[in-house]
Amino acid sequence: MEPFLEALRRVYLLSSGRSLTAFRRSPSPRKAAVLVPFLPRDGSLDLLFTLRAQGLGLHGGQLSFPGGRLERGESPLGCALRESEEEIGLRPEAVSFLGYMRPHRTYVSGYLVLPVLARVEVSSQGSFELNPSEVSRLVLFPLGRLLELEPRIKPFRFGEELGFYPEYSLDGLRLWGATARMVYELCARARRRGMDRWV
Repeated sequence: MEPFLEALRRVYLLSSGRSLTAFRRSPSPRKAAVLVPFLPRDGSLDLLFTLRAQGLGLHGGQLSFPGGRLERGESPLGCALRESEEEIGLRPEAVSFLGYMRPHRTYVSGYLVLPVLARVEVSSQGSFELNPSEVSRLVLFPLGRLLELEPRIKPFRFGEELGFYPEYSLDGLRLWGATARMVYELCARARRRGMDRWV
């Protein structure tokens, strides 16, 4: 396994159990999981995003990770794999589980989302098959470049709640909301541990 991903797996090894427990114990009635897919290509690592189809209501036209709502009795990993296969044709056998990040809340749609870190073996995957009703296109962004980006930190108000969120520009595409918060957490944690030297 690539040094960065091996280090990432170790970093999230201890906290994955806590994240999964917090997610399961949350009283939120709306729970979802997303796959955070790393693709090794030509000696480097890319992070895979989807550009959502315009007709998808609240999240149409946004950059996101593949994923969706948990079905009854489904695990977060099972949900992320199922949704990724439905949305982009990602084969479950091409995926290696690395760990769970902490749950993130989507303020507009009201979901509690558990990010699932994963490595995708490109040789096992082959080409992707996009579901055009859900995904407009894939966006592969080099991890090395992502770690160098400094997002804009913007204030927001949701009801009585006031907070801040990061916003990135990925080659002119706006990355914001829960997906940007996941990326921000991931990059900050990697830089704190000096893992950016491996990409």
